[in-house]
Amino acid sequence: MRRGLDLADMMAAQEPLAALDVVAAEAHAADGPDERVSPLAPSRRGRKALTVHVDLQTHVRLKVMAARELTTLEALVSEALDLLFAKRSA
Repeated sequence: MRRGLDLADMMAAQEPLAALDVVAAEAHAADGPDERVSPLAPSRRGRKALTVHVDLQTHVRLKVMAARELTTLEALVSEALDLLFAKRSA
């Protein structure tokens, strides 16, 4: 079974979102009734996005820190949250 839409499918559909629903329904039927189809990468499943607004200087400092440590902003923020939870839970 084919997954995803190509440009021709999207152009042919009168309602592009309806075309996506059809593909999702086909994938769901192929996977079986107990499995959900998710557009998220496997590493993102079961996780929630967290958006924060910081000033430019803070953002640059975090990006530089992540680059120096060969890690990601997500990893740095996760570490910071772990430390915060440990401090506040004590």
